[in-house]
Amino acid sequence: MKTLKKNGAISNKEYQKEAKAIKSAGKKANSYDKKNRKDQTAIAKYYAQEKQKLTNKWNNKIERDEKLYGKHSTQVQKNINNKKKALDKQRLKFATKVTGDEARLHTTLAGKIKRANAKC
Repeated sequence: MKTLKKNGAISNKEYQKEAKAIKSAGKKANSYDKKNRKDQTAIAKYYAQEKQKLTNKWNNKIERDEKLYGKHSTQVQKNINNKKKALDKQRLKFATKVTGDEARLHTTLAGKIKRANAKC
């Protein structure tokens, strides 16, 4: 950052803004890092399952559109971009909002039973 400012690639105002953002990001530890090992394992397992579902969903759409429109069609490219956006959104959700308890509800047998009973 200092080099960019010194070379004139960014203005002083941009430098101050970026420096402030970096400092605040350093203060906020990733919520995943704050969780205990059991929660981290549950969240990682739940994330892997959900990522696989989402990836399969988008891959099926892309494969179907490749057969219909061709490999380099705009529809296929649009679906590839949408898949990337969906995966990024999911990664952000799991990094910030998913709790260990929620993850265990989706990954353990006891949690699945609780969820099934709650739906009734």
